[in-house]
Formats: sequence, structure tokens, C-alpha cells
Amino acid sequence: MRLERANAQVLLAVLSAAVLALAACAPADEPAAEPAAPEPAADEASEAHEDEPQDADAHEDDAVPVAEDADEAPAEDLEITAYVVAYHWGFAIFDEDGSELEQLRAPKGATVELVAVNDHASMAIAQLPEPVAEAIQAADWHERAHHDVEAGRIPDPVERAGTPVSTVLDEAHAHGHDLDHHGLMVTGVGARAFLDSHAHEPEHLVFTVDREGTFEFRCTEECGFGHDYQRWEMLVVEA
Repeated sequence: MRLERANAQVLLAVLSAAVLALAACAPADEPAAEPAAPEPAADEASEAHEDEPQDADAHEDDAVPVAEDADEAPAEDLEITAYVVAYHWGFAIFDEDGSELEQLRAPKGATVELVAVNDHASMAIAQLPEPVAEAIQAADWHERAHHDVEAGRIPDPVERAGTPVSTVLDEAHAHGHDLDHHGLMVTGVGARAFLDSHAHEPEHLVFTVDREGTFEFRCTEECGFGHDYQRWEMLVVEA
């Protein structure tokens, strides 16, 4: 009887130890999962999407190139118009507002249109924009010729031929076909026109300036004394 009781106690001890060992190896209880957050409504989802940073490369192929200065067009797209009057023995340039320019400046690649008239061509002058026509009509071109002689742009005819400037001008106005006339050629661009004092409309010289430099306006007609000096540097082409 004692032996059976002892065996029973030993068996109980072994079983207790086994239970304890199994309890030590069992995983700890996992915390209960948190309930899933409700999905945002459609409007909220749209607002959240707008707040997200956009991928800079996502639409790179669709981007439209923008010029550094939106107000500056490429030179090849520029069209420059100026108004030229030829007188004995020079040229004057005006912009569309009737302001006189010392020189016409244009970037390389621009298209230039010169609207040209003789200083005596009243009908052609009347076809110009009103501010330009008024500026040409208000100028004393005989006085301008005297000034050019005094400034040394044209040799003094008294010293060369013993003839006053006024007399030389009168002779120039009756030159050739008994008409006051001039020619206008822009060196280096192949543009030229005949400017008749009785012209009904102005002449239009259109050309593209494809190289830098300073170009002359020259008279192509033999308009008496001073003709050889009617070649002034009036067009400047810049990079």
C-alpha cells in the first residue's frame, strides 16, 4: 500500500512538471486587433489627394517650354517697320509715332520693312501714318541740306564749284527727267527702290538681316552735286 501511494505521488509530480513546461512554451496572448478606420467619403478623398505632393516627373513630357522672357520674341519672328524720307543729300528715318531716329537698329534675323518716299512726293507722303506724314511735312529739307553742309556731311559746293547751296539744290531738283528723284539702296541686303517726287504711293523695301554690322543707305540716282556723299550708315544689325 505505501509503495502504491509513493508511485502515485511521483506520477503526480511528473505530470505537474510537464504541465508547467508546456505553459512556458505557449505564445503570449496577442492583443486584440484595432477596428479598421472607416473609408473617407468621396469629397474628403479628393481633398486629401490634392494635398499630396505631385510627382515632378509625372507630366514632364506634357510640359510646354516657356521663354525666359515672355515679352521677347525670337529675332526671326520680329518684324520691324520704319519710314524713310530721301532728300538732297541725305536720308531721315522715323518710327510709327513720327519720332526721328538717328539710326535704325535691328537684331540679327529680324525682318525689316522700309517704307520710303521722296521729300517732294506729297501724294506718297499722305499715304503714311499720320504722325509720320506730319513730321515729314513739318521739316524744312532745304534747311536740312544746308545743315548737312555746315556739319561736313556734304562738301561745301561754294568751295568745290563756286556755287551756293541753294543754287545747287535747285539744280538737283530739276535733274534728269525734269523730276526731283532719288534712289534708295541698302548695302549688303540687296534692297533698292526708285523714289519719284510724283509718286502716288510710298515704296516698300522688305528684307531679312542675316548678319551683324552697320549698313549704308545710298542714293542710286545721279542727283547732281553731293550725290556721291549721299551714303549714310543708317542700319545697325546687332546680335
